[in-house]
Amino acid sequence: MKMIIMMSTMLSMLFMNTKVPMQMIIIMLMQTTLTTFMMSIKNKSSWFTYMLMIIFIGGMMVLFIYITSITPNEQTKKNTMTIIMM
Repeated sequence: MKMIIMMSTMLSMLFMNTKVPMQMIIIMLMQTTLTTFMMSIKNKSSWFTYMLMIIFIGGMMVLFIYITSITPNEQTKKNTMTIIMM
């Protein structure tokens, strides 16, 4: 449980440092998956968390299509300092 919370916190910090919309969407999907996993551990029934995940992924697919149609393809710079800090 602590590991899931730590990973969620690290993803939140990583989200604040990204500028590419595609990376933001991937980080949001990973964070949502961690949140629903944590909720399914806490709840006795995982039905609510499953429905929440399906609805959120549907909304993210719409945003993904919208953002990819607007933004040009950008090359991401590999920042070694950020990788070292992680």
